Amino acid sequence: MSVASIFPANDFDTVLESARGELECGLVIGYNKDGFLTSFGGGMSGGRQPTAAFWLYMLKQFEIDLMNGVYSDE
Repeated sequence: MSVASIFPANDFDTVLESARGELECGLVIGYNKDGFLTSFGGGMSGGRQPTAAFWLYMLKQFEIDLMNGVYSDE
């Protein structure tokens, strides 16, 4: 698993465009233009629509990997 570098992308649309066609399903979390946290999720996982528990698992796995330095270049 890896996180693609978004630099020097200052426009988040560039990040989304680079993910196009690469994911079976995904979750996007961020702040909207009014500063409120918002999220979008979609796609299919193993031929099934993801459940809330699946999205939570995805978030927690990302958190564990992030805390363990999986995405670090160091």
